[in-house]
Amino acid sequence: SVVCPVRDGIDFLGYRVFPTRRRVRRVAVRRFTRRLRRLREAYHAGEIGLERVHQSVQSWIAHVSHAQSYRLRRAVLGGMPF
Repeated sequence: SVVCPVRDGIDFLGYRVFPTRRRVRRVAVRRFTRRLRRLREAYHAGEIGLERVHQSVQSWIAHVSHAQSYRLRRAVLGGMPF
């Protein structure tokens, strides 16, 4: 265990938890953007269907919706046409 100030927040399940808010960790965002890029490539190659892509995106949206992430979701998903 480590004793640290509460204002620094703690890492927990892909979030950085602060006393008044939760933020999605940058590593989690980078990991999803890479996965989304691979999903898009697999979809265009015909390896997977649109339903599989939709399930993955909805799963990520559900996860990050527990944090303050509206602008993050718009930024990550806004420019990804399938």
